[in-house]
Amino acid sequence: RNQRAFTLGRQMRLLNIASIMLSARSRGFWPTKTDIRESTGPALRGSFLGFGVGVTPGAGATIAEPQLPSPDEVLAFHMVNLPKEAADYHDTLFQKEWRSYPDIARDTVSLGKNVSDHDFEAAERRRRRCRDAVDAALSEVDAIILPTMPVDAPLRAANTVILGDRSVTKLEATIRYTALFNQTGHPVVSMPAYLMPDGRALSVQLVGRRGEDNALLSLALYLEKILALEINYAAIIAA
Repeated sequence: RNQRAFTLGRQMRLLNIASIMLSARSRGFWPTKTDIRESTGPALRGSFLGFGVGVTPGAGATIAEPQLPSPDEVLAFHMVNLPKEAADYHDTLFQKEWRSYPDIARDTVSLGKNVSDHDFEAAERRRRRCRDAVDAALSEVDAIILPTMPVDAPLRAANTVILGDRSVTKLEATIRYTALFNQTGHPVVSMPAYLMPDGRALSVQLVGRRGEDNALLSLALYLEKILALEINYAAIIAA
């Protein structure tokens, strides 16, 4: 059948991912116009992102533009039901221990203990709507490819990250494009796609249909072979 997939082709000219996202935005593709503006400097560095988004010649593969929920919509309920579930679990099984957790884990449990049942149910309804939206998007394509983060990796000591003209927490910045799939249960593979001059890599994430993990892993392996990036993680850590 016609394999409608996002694929990476070594033979294709490198495409500016900003133009891809701008084109896709006309149909509501996530990220939004605001996200594109916020990502331009740190993620794209004003140049071509070093991976080609192409079509396998003669294989019938085409690029489509699925519509996904916006990051702001997702984060609004992600920061409600996730802490609530964490609090219910840890306050039941580790009632004494969780207060000694690292800051981010302890704060998550504390936040969740203040979430009402009403707010949790409302968040769960929104989660189900988003799950259905991703299912619908993946009924039109075999996989979705999008950036893993809107920014370069933040410094470990940083507490906030600048996105465009606003400052957000490091957590909000780093989960901005991944929280949706944590909520919907779709399998995701994050993989390096562009090697930067300092040896680090910018990554993309591949999203597949629920229950089709093996198919997604096969696609990721195929793209990994095409990209053929050689990353010296030991040297990066040492630096």
